[in-house]
Amino acid sequence: ATLRTQYRMAPPIGALVSACFYPVPLDPGRGAPAPWFDQLPERIRSIVTWIDTSDAGRDSHDRPKNPGADNPYEAREILDLLRSICTGGNFIQSLIDDSDEDEKPIGVICMYAEQQRLLQRLLSEQDWATGYRRLIKIDTVDSYQGKENRIIIVATTRNNGRYDQGFLSSRERVNVAVSRAMDRLVIVGAARMW
Repeated sequence: ATLRTQYRMAPPIGALVSACFYPVPLDPGRGAPAPWFDQLPERIRSIVTWIDTSDAGRDSHDRPKNPGADNPYEAREILDLLRSICTGGNFIQSLIDDSDEDEKPIGVICMYAEQQRLLQRLLSEQDWATGYRRLIKIDTVDSYQGKENRIIIVATTRNNGRYDQGFLSSRERVNVAVSRAMDRLVIVGAARMW
């Protein structure tokens, strides 16, 4: 007999997590996301998406801190994604209607606390976000164990000419980051780096 684990992720997310981290396939615990997820902006309409920041060159490099790092270019990309999700039409109302009152259906998982602080500060300064901040959780990967959101945006943060991954070389942290998404997983970062 083989050990099989159920998950609440959409099948393509579960297949990715299963292929990358588990020797035994995960059993799908559910079917496809609700059809209204097709109302998301086109660039994140796929269930799993990588938003590549490589073409920005050095502008998209991380800023090492002691400890950790942040990445202003990536933070701006994430804010643009959040704005397009929240202000792009009927999707956000469907998401609100389908979520519990105290649920934060959109999560941003930051690999570094410095990136989390930067994103929280920048989001607090956005006029468009006034009615939507209650829907968005921004936290570090180390704080996300056991939590999940309908949409997860992963902030990889690290991008440098040395290909220094920092603690993103930890399979456990990457597993947590990509396995918290239920309906959409969006990874933001430099594909050339990773």
